[in-house]
Amino acid sequence: MTGTAKSEAEEFRQVYGMEVITIPPYRKLIRKDRNDLIFWDKEGKYKSIIKLIKKNSQTKKRPILIGSPSVEISEYLSSLLKKEGIFHYKLNAVNHQQEAEIVAQAGQLGAITISTNMAGRGTDIVLSEESRKAGGLLVIGVERNTARRIDNQLRGRSGRQGDPGESRFYVSLEDELIKNFGVKEQVGKIFSQKQLKELFRRPLSGKIFNYLISEPQETLRNVQASNRQYHLNYDLLINRQRQFIYNYRNKLLSASDLTKIIKKKDKKAKGEIVPIEQEYLKARLVKEIDNFWSEYLESLNRIRTLANVKSYLPQEPQEAFF
Repeated sequence: MTGTAKSEAEEFRQVYGMEVITIPPYRKLIRKDRNDLIFWDKEGKYKSIIKLIKKNSQTKKRPILIGSPSVEISEYLSSLLKKEGIFHYKLNAVNHQQEAEIVAQAGQLGAITISTNMAGRGTDIVLSEESRKAGGLLVIGVERNTARRIDNQLRGRSGRQGDPGESRFYVSLEDELIKNFGVKEQVGKIFSQKQLKELFRRPLSGKIFNYLISEPQETLRNVQASNRQYHLNYDLLINRQRQFIYNYRNKLLSASDLTKIIKKKDKKAKGEIVPIEQEYLKARLVKEIDNFWSEYLESLNRIRTLANVKSYLPQEPQEAFF
């Protein structure tokens, strides 16, 4: 069971032959998932995040969870909050002993927690009654992740069991996901510097601007899904041979008398094999099989590398490999 499989239902069906069934939540989801805020650069994005946190600390004091994609970014955000004198917790999967304690405090009124994607997952953030009245847990995503499932997992830390909550991602055109697709350069070609300054005078927001983020994310998702299918196809081919070898290996190990097997393979073999020789032969034969199988797998890897060249030709690499 997982809370984020629905977005990948097609891949589960095509690659693994598994259907995804959605179970309705026990209590209605009332979390508000806001549109992304898109900034021209990282500096503007971080300033906006800190400004929001400062304002919240002075007003509602609702608990805030800041999700970062790496320990380095979480440390940088921590340094910005320290400069402002804002007390906060760090949850970055570095100190496992303190994780449970930090997660337990993350739902308290005024609590600010910075977390990496991997830290504290699977643990509920329990809200205090004061936190519920203040609007519940606010989840801030520092940037979009390469996979939608990770984004959804971060959002899902808020609004559990019918609790109030809110989520929003802060994105800049200098983030790794966006930068690798040259979105900032493309936007720069369309608008003049004066137009850009006016366009990004405030962060962009709305479904139409979410396309700037969703396109690179969708492209990466398709590439990753294609790679998983690609490797699975090879594994299925090799697995047939693996099953044959393992079955024969098990047959030797479980045989009470190797005489029949050896005579079947070697017509010149005569006589019987004494019990001591039986165990010795089993060990020798199994060792030889293992050695040959290891060498064979190495050869397959080399052949697979050569077969990949076929990707430039009409023939599929898997067909060339097979």
